[in-house]
Amino acid sequence: MRHSGIKSCLAQFLRFYRRRKWKLLISIILIGCIFYICLCSLEMTKRENLSLVRDLKSRLDTADVLYDVRGGTEKINSEISQQNRITSTTFGNSVHIRPKSLPDNFPIFNLSNSTKKTRMKEPFKPFLAEISLDCMYSSSPSYMPDLLNYLSSAKISNVEYFNVGTQVKFIVRFEDGNEAIAKPKRHPRDVYWAYDKNQPFWLDEERHTSEIAAFHLDRILNYRRVIPCAGRRVNFTAEVLNNTKDPAILRNLTKKNGNNCFIGDCVPWFCNKDHMICDEDGGFMELVLCQKIPGDMPGVPNPWSQGPREAKVWKNKNICKEVLNDTKIQEGRYFLDLMELALFDHLIVNYDRHHIPRLNFIDTKKSFLVINDNGKGFGNPFKDDVTFLAPIYQCCRFRNSTYQHILSFKKENNSLGTLMKLSLSQDSLAPILTEPFFATLDRRLSQFYFVMSKCLETHGEDAVLV
Repeated sequence: MRHSGIKSCLAQFLRFYRRRKWKLLISIILIGCIFYICLCSLEMTKRENLSLVRDLKSRLDTADVLYDVRGGTEKINSEISQQNRITSTTFGNSVHIRPKSLPDNFPIFNLSNSTKKTRMKEPFKPFLAEISLDCMYSSSPSYMPDLLNYLSSAKISNVEYFNVGTQVKFIVRFEDGNEAIAKPKRHPRDVYWAYDKNQPFWLDEERHTSEIAAFHLDRILNYRRVIPCAGRRVNFTAEVLNNTKDPAILRNLTKKNGNNCFIGDCVPWFCNKDHMICDEDGGFMELVLCQKIPGDMPGVPNPWSQGPREAKVWKNKNICKEVLNDTKIQEGRYFLDLMELALFDHLIVNYDRHHIPRLNFIDTKKSFLVINDNGKGFGNPFKDDVTFLAPIYQCCRFRNSTYQHILSFKKENNSLGTLMKLSLSQDSLAPILTEPFFATLDRRLSQFYFVMSKCLETHGEDAVLV
């Protein structure tokens, strides 16, 4: 019976094949073609990935890297024409004027001058009042040492979980009603992220020290677009647990090796039992506190995002002309801010800049690009990625005032690494970065100098520096 059933099935199949053999052949051919296309696609992706990590010099020596995009830049003439304007904002009876450039050795914020006797009572008020279309604060804000000391010492009255983004954040409210955004310490300073197949950048945890270092770097570069941030050591029980009723914090408490810990309420690959946040050193926990800005900060897409899908576009062709055709990028200071942001992210190696916020309480079309959420920077001092400079070597445009200021870091005893080390030494959680990072900043800056030299050689100063 079994053999007769098999013979019957074979006979039916042969009759089917004779009647419709051409359809069956076409189906087999189509399946083969689809399989071949998939294999080719995988091979192309593999080749693309290998081509993404090239030597800086070999990338820039190819003629097609430095396209002449001067025609498209006519659309940003309004921003260029405003380059030398002086921006002033009024606070009280005083006027804060932003100069065209800073002296070479501009002063580092000296926090030791801010004592309890001389300290401003509410230093966040002049800061918030001074925010303008061009920057977060003026070139020499007298209140800044007091504000940084305030963030690191003002009495906390309430702590709530800030459920925004993919990682752990708090809203900290002080007794005077002011608020700050806080991020806790996740791991030691000498733990570096590999940025490889085993440790891809999208699984990188945020570093509280990176937020602190980013604020100081932004100040030294004279951008002044990072919200003021300061380190703080808190007693986890007395200052956090005793000042919160938020179940997102209280329901996730646990113990580990005798320390108080909690599991954050965020995406599961960052908030789980293997990634608990614990106090240490007798119940203390390190935080970074960044002054909270009023209103929302709507984000605009970053054309040169390092996201795996987005990066495949601009890592294989020059997209500068396409970017300049975007009317949103033509408005205000967006384009040149984008060029400066590329250098900033190159220096800190921040792969997490997918959207760039602007200030809606001022003007979302004309305000500067806020350099916000820098917790994934400063992850490895031994790995550079020159593709962060793609906006610059594809467009070959940069602010002249900023470029001249950055050139001053070539002078003896005035290197970027030296200034960063001096500036960071004054934070209450110092040392903020491990020693190798300071030489790394100088090395990465030299890569920027090389890119700019190629742009200037190809297009000339008049076309590149605006």
